[in-house]
Amino acid sequence: MEPRHPEHWSIRIARPGREPVITDVRPAAAVCAAVLALVGLVAGVRLALNHFERTVSGFERTVTSERERNAALEVQAGRLLGKLEQLEAEVRSLQRQANLAPTIDATGQGGAGGAEPGAGAGMMLSIANLRLDKLSKAMRAKKTIALALAERSARPAGLPVVGARLTSGFGPRRDPVMGGVELHSGLDFAGPYGLPIRATAPGRVSRAGWGNGWGQHIVIDHGYGFETLYAHLSRLEVRAGDSVGRGEVVGRMGSTGRSTGTHLHYTVYLDAQAVDPSPYLGEAPPVPAL
Repeated sequence: MEPRHPEHWSIRIARPGREPVITDVRPAAAVCAAVLALVGLVAGVRLALNHFERTVSGFERTVTSERERNAALEVQAGRLLGKLEQLEAEVRSLQRQANLAPTIDATGQGGAGGAEPGAGAGMMLSIANLRLDKLSKAMRAKKTIALALAERSARPAGLPVVGARLTSGFGPRRDPVMGGVELHSGLDFAGPYGLPIRATAPGRVSRAGWGNGWGQHIVIDHGYGFETLYAHLSRLEVRAGDSVGRGEVVGRMGSTGRSTGTHLHYTVYLDAQAVDPSPYLGEAPPVPAL
């Protein structure tokens, strides 16, 4: 005969000083409730774990994204610093060429190297902002520097001919052909026939041909109000419209036009007025001899 299982359990809960509590519990219902409670607990833990995993995953993605963003910012900041250093070097070079006082100091903040390797994007951008403040002041002067350099380049400088001697200066003199006193508008250099005549500054040939009194002559427009005239030439080596460089041969010494002998007449014009060329002769190294 099989043993019989109780259909229900009586659970007595003693309470000191009070009536005990007696609860009838059916075993099957208790087991089901325990199983359901355990399943609910496991499901709750699983949901909590899933939520935690999603939170951690989202945080990791955020951290990764932030790292990538910082890395991109570091690259951009590094490029910006590189460009700033290049611009600073260009400005300092222009200032040296123009003999201007430096607007970017060479001892610390303006001319120093870039940020240390591995510096954060924030630090690199801060350095860039500091440099931008200094560089903006220098860049405001860059136009002035460039104009000063361009004007200096346009100034006639040096001798128009090598191997000749100065025979007549600028100013009042006796006219060698007609007699009487005239204002000599330039300098005369005497030398061998065919001696090379060179441009004393870069520019564009505005006139090349024959002119009354000047014979075969060349006028070069150098910009910024400067022009030079080379007269009494035996041969022209350039034509109107040609661009020439400083020291380039533009003609040959001769005696064409109103002339008493082989020589070069050289005039410097500033704002369409003839000026004494003498101060300009020593402003550049001597032109190379043949």
